[in-house]
Amino acid sequence: ASDVYKRQVIKGSIQQDDITIVNIYIPKTAAHKNVKQILLGLKRELDPNTIIGGDFNTPVSTLDT
Repeated sequence: ASDVYKRQVIKGSIQQDDITIVNIYIPKTAAHKNVKQILLGLKRELDPNTIIGGDFNTPVSTLDT
């Protein structure tokens, strides 16, 4: 499995408001150690109207592992 994450950034507008949609996929092998670094790296692309979603492969609790 690859430790490389993938992202798609879509910029557009809805009712004259600029929006940014970010879709992120983080492989399970890289998830725990990289989520914070990846989100910090996206900081320059974010604005007040940003929606972030995707598959972070990060368990919410120990029951998910």
